[in-house]
Amino acid sequence: MVAECCSDDLGDGDAFVLGAAGYSKLWHADRLVARLAAIGMVALSVFVAARTLHTDARLSADDRRLNHGLTSAHLHHVLVFLPQLAGPELLIPFGTAINHYGYTGNVVYALDQGPAGDAIIAADFPDRRPYLLVVTGTYRSDPPDHTLTSHLQPLTGGSNTRNTS
Repeated sequence: MVAECCSDDLGDGDAFVLGAAGYSKLWHADRLVARLAAIGMVALSVFVAARTLHTDARLSADDRRLNHGLTSAHLHHVLVFLPQLAGPELLIPFGTAINHYGYTGNVVYALDQGPAGDAIIAADFPDRRPYLLVVTGTYRSDPPDHTLTSHLQPLTGGSNTRNTS
């Protein structure tokens, strides 16, 4: 519709985008359509920005609840096993779980491999106390699961035995 009303002013075969040059041509060809296009662009931008901010706030709240067990603990010289919630990657969704070069930080993070796999990993760090991050609730559910939380559970005796208390 816009191209038809403005085709005489734009020239035959001109394809235009409502960028600076295209909008300038449209403004000179039909100011009413140009105003409507500007209002439409602003309305769409406001809508997309509002939805983005709303979704970001919801997802950030999920991330805070999920990482609560890590961010609220005062850990020193420990090994923390993280559940594989979003695949076999360490930082997804635990963005705060960063290992230092050479595994020299206060906390060393590893993916939970189950009792037998965790015991093998813990054997590589015999001087660190092992913990398992236990997540309850559903991560990134829609609607959000407000019961989502996490806590650290010590693994008994530095072995693969899970503390059942």
